[in-house]
Amino acid sequence: MTTRKTRVKARKTSQGDAVIDNTLFSCLIHLEIADFLPLVFKHIKIPPQVWEEAARSPGKMKKRLTKKIAEMKGFFVDCYDADEMMVNFLKASLDSGESAAIAQADYLRIPVLIDEDKGTKVATKMSIEVIRTGRVLVMLKEAGALKEVRP
Repeated sequence: MTTRKTRVKARKTSQGDAVIDNTLFSCLIHLEIADFLPLVFKHIKIPPQVWEEAARSPGKMKKRLTKKIAEMKGFFVDCYDADEMMVNFLKASLDSGESAAIAQADYLRIPVLIDEDKGTKVATKMSIEVIRTGRVLVMLKEAGALKEVRP
């Protein structure tokens, strides 16, 4: 997918809070559009396991993730609200960050921003609202942050 960024006529259409997984977060950082997320979400919650995955990111991505979180402190918030038994159960089939993000979304009854197919299927079966990268891009376009979104 390609995007065109614009800061013209952006309007806030907040959906509330959501929990994010590292893969989708890294994608938004790479596309340089994470700054627009407050137009569609009140807060993005980051589980500690996602922080740990981000710390293991290759090359400059770790630095870019850390910098963006620091720049947007108060919007990106630490999240420790989860049923640990659920996290451990999910770890049987998913990685640590996905497990924590899904468990916290379930516990808080908020959407999860996740892209991995396996995690998406698990969250959907648990009746958790899943928001993937494509949908985030469309939401940002609808909020006026992006001029266009193409496959």
